[in-house]
Amino acid sequence: KYQGVYIYLDEVGVLKQLPPNPRGNALARSCGHQEAKFHGELYIGRVATRPAPMRNADLLLSDLDSDADWLKAAPAENFEYNVAMQEMQAQLQTTGNVQQMNMGGTKELPSGGDDQLQWTQTAEDVEVVIKVPEGTKGRDLAVTIKVRALSAKLKSGETLVDLKLAEDVHPDDSTWTVSGDGLCITLEKANGSTWHGLGEGPDHANHL
Repeated sequence: KYQGVYIYLDEVGVLKQLPPNPRGNALARSCGHQEAKFHGELYIGRVATRPAPMRNADLLLSDLDSDADWLKAAPAENFEYNVAMQEMQAQLQTTGNVQQMNMGGTKELPSGGDDQLQWTQTAEDVEVVIKVPEGTKGRDLAVTIKVRALSAKLKSGETLVDLKLAEDVHPDDSTWTVSGDGLCITLEKANGSTWHGLGEGPDHANHL
């Protein structure tokens, strides 16, 4: 009770021409999402919402078995959720307040950056994308993630980012990779709070 299972994915996996993920598609369909078509790697996680704040919870391999209680209940629960969201959207349209809602029914979270760095966030993590020279590989970078600090440098000497973070993160659960978009860093939030800037002080990454 008061728990949810989420699939975290690369939302532009198709544009990146990543391969289909049939196992992820099958799991989504078993939860009632018949049109799901995922590309690339997925991360499946569980969160507990009560008592507050929302936090990560254990998701065991056995929880992905077709006989798992949550998986049996998911299609009906997702159907009820979708019906409730449609009713809410219809009510907002009649009152003229539909612009206050996004497709997920939640307030859009702050994000920002500039030509060199962009950051976005969800309730669970913050994603930072930094431009790097063409042809840069992971071995060319030195990335350091601490509880409240982030730095990324080219081993040739150029500093890409070096700042004190606005909030605490879990370094061991944070990751980074290099893709066609640049250096992609995913910082797992320590407390699930909303970030109103990426770093402290008058840094370009704080702009919303």
